Amino acid sequence: MKGHMRQRSKGSWEIAIDIGRDPSTGKRLQHWETVRGTKRDAQQRLAELLVTIEQGSYIKPKRLSLTEYLQHWLDGYVKTNCSPEPWIAINRLSVVILCQTWVTYH
Repeated sequence: MKGHMRQRSKGSWEIAIDIGRDPSTGKRLQHWETVRGTKRDAQQRLAELLVTIEQGSYIKPKRLSLTEYLQHWLDGYVKTNCSPEPWIAINRLSVVILCQTWVTYH
């Protein structure tokens, strides 16, 4: 994956990363972010984003429900980085959290 950054103004940096291609149109997809701080802060954030893409745990910024977020986290990070026993326990815990959240807000 590729990424780059540029200075917008003093203390403000713009970073961009390639997140793949749109399967239906074939167009290049990018994520843009503004980082306030030093150049080093921007470099660190760029590196973090690139690592999440390489690991497969990148979540496109948008409004997600708790259910969608947990499902993405379970399928992406937990399933690939945990052994089966903790994955089962975390999966059960997420169901409990979802049930409590649903009861609280409905």
